[in-house]
Amino acid sequence: MADIASISRNDLETRRKKLRRQRQFKNLQRIWQTTAVSGLAGGLFWVAIQPMWVIRTAEDIIVDGNQLISTQTIQSKLSIDYPQSLWRIEPAKIRQRLVTQPAIASATVNRRLFPPGVVVQVEERIPVAIARQAVGSDNQTQVIGLLDADGVLIPVDNYAPTQNLPNLQVIGNPEQYKEYWSKILPSIRQSIVPISEVNFQDPSNLILTTDLGIVHLGNIDTNFSEALMRLGEMRDIYTKAQVRPEQVEYINLRNPETPMLQMKQKKQSKSQSS
Repeated sequence: MADIASISRNDLETRRKKLRRQRQFKNLQRIWQTTAVSGLAGGLFWVAIQPMWVIRTAEDIIVDGNQLISTQTIQSKLSIDYPQSLWRIEPAKIRQRLVTQPAIASATVNRRLFPPGVVVQVEERIPVAIARQAVGSDNQTQVIGLLDADGVLIPVDNYAPTQNLPNLQVIGNPEQYKEYWSKILPSIRQSIVPISEVNFQDPSNLILTTDLGIVHLGNIDTNFSEALMRLGEMRDIYTKAQVRPEQVEYINLRNPETPMLQMKQKKQSKSQSS
């Protein structure tokens, strides 16, 4: 029995020593981990406060995706005071600032570590038409901006001066025709007969200027695409009847099923005095 008691005491003492060593190892492990994390954080902080992490000029702003808007114009919209610490740059705020610009549809902004800078990726709004609006009472119009495919009005000076403007012109109040614009634009682009002007001034009569002459379509809610298909068919009528566009006052397509030509009245010659 004494031998059994002696063995049990020895086992207990061995286990105690083993548990003590395990606790010491875990404590050392925690200390090492804490030291390593603190050292890493301190090292990162030290690196972050070094003068190299500074955006010194607008040349440190890399702009990508722009074809119509100049890089300098986009850089000027960021509202960054130079020199500026890279870590004080707030990409989310810069992005929000950019997408409020009419000519920019979307943007992403990211910091760049090597070399220090900011990378801006933009998606531009592509102008598809020149917007004009009547001024005064003499039916004169003036350019008020450019339109994209969604009907967003964009100031002309948002684009580089060398940028070629669209050929299509749209007359009227953009707020009144915006809801229709994206619906009719695909048909305008696909029209067999080239269209140079869309006039929304009279809500009861949408007027087009085309290679065949002036076209009256009536209410804007009518079947626009059907009317343009009928307009394409009228090229053959012009050829067969030997009609020239300058002879036509306007084409009446208020009812696409029964198109009509309103011809210009011939000027009567002055009667000779007796």
